[in-house]
Order: sequence, then C-alpha cells, then structure tokens
Amino acid sequence: MILVGVVSFYLPEALEKRLEEVVRLYGYCSKSEAIRDAIRLLIIGYFE
Repeated sequence: MILVGVVSFYLPEALEKRLEEVVRLYGYCSKSEAIRDAIRLLIIGYFE
C-alpha cells in the first residue's frame, strides 16, 4: 500500500517494482513524491 498525502491505495507488485526503479533512476526522494509528480504531469497534460 502507498500513502500519498491523505490518500492510500494498493499497487500490484509489478507496478510497485517499476515505481521503485523510477525513484532510483530519476532521483525522487520517495515513491510518494514520484506518484505526486506523475499525477501533476497528467493533470497538466489534460488541461493543455
């Protein structure tokens, strides 16, 4: 389970491993930070 702000949700194991790779490769401090950034980018892309 991942906690982002006040929201928590379950990630399948394969997605959790990929998220750990993204954190390591792109220098995020945590999985939560990477998820917040991904959500931010999705929102920005949606409104462009």
